Amino acid sequence: MESLKNVSGYKGTLRKVIAWQEQEKTLANIKATRMQKKPHGGGVRRESSRPDAGRQTPRATRKRHGESAKSGGRHRRAVLAAAQISGVAMKTVITFGTFDVFHVGHLRLLQRARALGERLLVGVSSDALNIAKKGRAPVYHQDDRMAIIAGLACVDGVFLEESLEQKAEYLRGYSADILVMGDDWAGKFDSFAYICEVVYFPRTPSVSTTGIIEVIRGLL
Repeated sequence: MESLKNVSGYKGTLRKVIAWQEQEKTLANIKATRMQKKPHGGGVRRESSRPDAGRQTPRATRKRHGESAKSGGRHRRAVLAAAQISGVAMKTVITFGTFDVFHVGHLRLLQRARALGERLLVGVSSDALNIAKKGRAPVYHQDDRMAIIAGLACVDGVFLEESLEQKAEYLRGYSADILVMGDDWAGKFDSFAYICEVVYFPRTPSVSTTGIIEVIRGLL
């Protein structure tokens, strides 16, 4: 399985991922505490279909925590350190996607996913996996797509998703508490509810990668 360590070569945009390497011992202790406290599995739920339900902008998030844009990373590391001392369980949220081409619907889903826990990890589909699923190469190379996702303030780490059949392995390997997917996948990931909670978020209306590509084609 792709390790978070293996993406540390993606220049400055992945510095936050490198920072997580320093917290592996902390997360191991947190995982042990969490496994003692939480029941097995997590169930399934679908979020409200209202466009604004649960949405929170990065500015609102920073205001709530008294953070500036530059202090966000320091705040998260401080939270981890406090958790190590107090033994408080930390929730890990995982989601998957191709993110090609990236648009505001992706951003809103990731922001809402991050609000469900203390860290958000994102599995970005490899180029080979995208070709196998859609019969075409993605617009952006997998390295570029990973760099884009890693550069978002709401994302704490990225890894390369190389196989659809390995989802359970990814969820276990990264100690996921919650799996988040768009509601266009509703019901298709319920089988993982024995590992963690499964949450489906509504898609942003009138926004899709396919639609964007069609608009671009019309301009050529």
